[in-house]
Amino acid sequence: MHLENQTILIISNEPWGDVWFSKQHYAYELSKLGHQVYFINPTSKWNWFNIFSCKVIYTATSYENITIVNYKNNFPQTIFKQIFTKINDFITCIKLNKNIVLNNPNLIWWKFDPYRFLSSFPFNKNKHIYHVVDPYNLLWQDKKQAIYSDLIICVNEKYIDYYKKISKKQNIILIPHGISSDEVVVDELVVGEVCKKYGNFVVLVGNIAQDVNLEILKHLADNNINVLIIGGVDSKSKSWEELLSKENIYFIGNVHAKKIKNYIAASQAGLIVYEFKDIINENSRTPLKTMNYLSQKKPIITSQKTTLVQFENKGIFYAKDSEEFLQIVKKSINGKLYLDEIEIKKYLEIHNYPILIEKIFNYLN
Repeated sequence: MHLENQTILIISNEPWGDVWFSKQHYAYELSKLGHQVYFINPTSKWNWFNIFSCKVIYTATSYENITIVNYKNNFPQTIFKQIFTKINDFITCIKLNKNIVLNNPNLIWWKFDPYRFLSSFPFNKNKHIYHVVDPYNLLWQDKKQAIYSDLIICVNEKYIDYYKKISKKQNIILIPHGISSDEVVVDELVVGEVCKKYGNFVVLVGNIAQDVNLEILKHLADNNINVLIIGGVDSKSKSWEELLSKENIYFIGNVHAKKIKNYIAASQAGLIVYEFKDIINENSRTPLKTMNYLSQKKPIITSQKTTLVQFENKGIFYAKDSEEFLQIVKKSINGKLYLDEIEIKKYLEIHNYPILIEKIFNYLN
């Protein structure tokens, strides 16, 4: 069942910008299907002036049907947490209702952020989706979101049993990360320019945060492997500064989400570099960039087991330590890693966003 003319509020814990996560991709894909999407940015840090704030800022984007929404929480949620969260949600709903008709059966709250809009009281005709992309089970808000939601979407199968214990409804489904049809088509001119500039290289897409294993990257650099890094930096460690000083580490910062595919297409392989882990558990990662790498038919070299076990040694290659990681990278540069392109293509086709969205709407109804 394909729902039409829906008003969808994407509640995001990541702001709209060049860097896209699942929430930005869903906003974009929903807008392409003709739905009116309001992308509600995370709130800024609270200050005393917020108490008097009644303004909501609506900003049009270059994408038809997507509007960015910014507002401020009136009260801090670090004290009297449950009370102030409920009050903030209530006041914000009143603010939003001035421009968006919230008491509307064709309106969907699509929540990627566990902290906000635990309910939409006093507007209760809407549908609520809680989209769990990370393990939020330690948060008290998480349980409230799960109980209140009409549908819980989990990207990791390991999350499902946990939510089944909380929600008495049969409303929990597994929807892995999706891929846009846009990701397959690249700009060959740009790809050629990237190849010319960086030579044979492997690419790492994603923020450099505390959980990134910089030792892996250092070991690659010390063995004359060109590494292109695309993303932001959340770490100010000495190790990161040392890594940047190496001549075959190329850090270019953030690139718009719709242009990253050209850099991946020019690479020899895509990297996932967290701490080494060979057991798949509830904290295991199969990040969104996995789909971006696969869409360009690039082998993925990872330091952690992923939930895509069907592609192990057929597209995804796991290393147990830095030396093994290096040896697999060398094989990728020499074109000696096997990719099951037929199975990869099949997987990408059934995880195309319009198919996933239709599946979600079917469950929602």
